[in-house]
Amino acid sequence: MLELFARLNVKTPNYEPSQGDGNPIITQEDLCGVLASFPEQYSWYIYAAIDQRRSYNMELLHRYFKQRVMQEMRNKKYVPKICTTSVFADGVTKAAVWAFFYSKGQCPKCVGDGGWHVRVWNENTHKYYDEFELCPQCDGTGRKEYNWAERVNYGFYQIYLDSIQHIEKDDSKPSMPFTRKWYTACCKNYDNFIREELTDMSRHLVAKIKHLKQQEMKYRSEVMGLEICL
Repeated sequence: MLELFARLNVKTPNYEPSQGDGNPIITQEDLCGVLASFPEQYSWYIYAAIDQRRSYNMELLHRYFKQRVMQEMRNKKYVPKICTTSVFADGVTKAAVWAFFYSKGQCPKCVGDGGWHVRVWNENTHKYYDEFELCPQCDGTGRKEYNWAERVNYGFYQIYLDSIQHIEKDDSKPSMPFTRKWYTACCKNYDNFIREELTDMSRHLVAKIKHLKQQEMKYRSEVMGLEICL
């Protein structure tokens, strides 16, 4: 999917279509239409994913998901004990969005493939067929995930530093209250919420492109059939 949307990236104007005849099934206009059919956060997602003004679009996603997290907290009537609601939502969103777009590396189990092909015997047809099995370690993403300690440090360490700036150098400074244990207990659900929302955006875009491809291929086959008849 990302190689298709790379056509919209001004940094890759010489993108070559994968179709052999040089006439791509999905055009740049089609891709713009796909993005236009979804809410604007989908555009922020795809432009961040293809590294077109990534920081800017990640900031837009950050603001969007921060509001979503605060709404979820209100719905669940959850009030954090060691920081304000705004600080909590800001830190979780910062950590989750960063971890999603900046990969730590390849999953060591599937080596970045997201899974592997296995041969499965079909009792009805008495034949083997290939099936793609998702990697249980990365859940099909092919990426090595950041652990909870890394997430809490990225999302909340600067908040901790800002909170102790007023303390004199000679005075004893409190230890950082935002720990891995605290993050998994209080923030994990909201972190997963953001990650699932971002993953759903990808799935929706893939489904839309797949439907568009099927329509275009059907149209082409009908046109070729008419040309043969004529």
